[in-house]
Amino acid sequence: MALDDAAIEAAVDRYRREMDRYAKLVDLVASACRELVSDNAIPATVQSRVKDPDRLRSKLRKYRADYDNPAEVFAALKDLAGVRIATYVESDRERVAAEVVKRFEAPDGGEIVPVIKDSEGSFYRATHCQVRLLEEDLGPGYENLRGDSCEVQICSLLAHVWNEIEHDLNYKPLSGELSAGEDRALDALGSLTRAGDSTIVNLLEATDARLAANEGEFKDQWDFVARARRFFPDADDFGAHSGQLFAELLAEGLDTPLKIKENLLPDAEAPARAYETLTAFQEYLEGDEVVRRVEPSSSDPLLMLFLEHHAQNVLERHPGGRGKGRPPRIASIARRFIEMQEAAEPDAAA
Repeated sequence: MALDDAAIEAAVDRYRREMDRYAKLVDLVASACRELVSDNAIPATVQSRVKDPDRLRSKLRKYRADYDNPAEVFAALKDLAGVRIATYVESDRERVAAEVVKRFEAPDGGEIVPVIKDSEGSFYRATHCQVRLLEEDLGPGYENLRGDSCEVQICSLLAHVWNEIEHDLNYKPLSGELSAGEDRALDALGSLTRAGDSTIVNLLEATDARLAANEGEFKDQWDFVARARRFFPDADDFGAHSGQLFAELLAEGLDTPLKIKENLLPDAEAPARAYETLTAFQEYLEGDEVVRRVEPSSSDPLLMLFLEHHAQNVLERHPGGRGKGRPPRIASIARRFIEMQEAAEPDAAA
């Protein structure tokens, strides 16, 4: 039985009463997504919104036959809270989706399965993930978000431009079918977005090359990634997890490539030791539900060398405990790293 007008208004009224909860949810998810792209040195913007009640009403009028009662609306609709991550380049879309899968969980508590929407014969390109917060995200004041889910859409900035224009043209009420001229213009714009993506890639690579020649203090995280990755040439995704490491390096005064080399990589064998330590740490972490992985392709090999000297300082800068929120990844790793060192001490003494 389709929704009648009274049932639609009842659903919209309920949504108005609950909008503040969805707003709180979307703010928390968006904040986590900003940390996610920043920590992994992925150039991107993050936007968020809750659905406008008038848009919800219009959608329910259009698809009223899909629902039998207002309760079904809230069980079925996935986009009442939405976050968009727009990457600078298309190739980063898969990287971001992988990090979203690691950071959140699916609405049923399992692993998120991204939905890739690359339409055949169209320029629409996006990846959608339906996510819910982890239990450790639900600190004081956020308990009422337990079980609520949010849609995270991932696309490139240029794809986002095409997606939005195409959506507005096709879904404006009473607009009729697109004309041949509109279709041609959309195709031309789509081709420009794909050509523009290659131009942005070339620009970012040229910027990295320019930054790599500088030996002064790091200007920001991206400068750090561009200049420090040379210490680990096999780490082809050195930017991953680099944000928190960069902040901790600065806290210890390691703000130039030379200082990092002198303090953490004083000899030619240091990179090999870093990978050996990382492998041992991976084995120590097996089955850990808090720190699930460290990655040799990321900045984690440098993190291993850093923690050999500064793990305790990291913990002191990030005290844990109830009510303090989710600890940063680097603090959880530092705690487990110290435990590994302490567990190995009897063997070293023997």
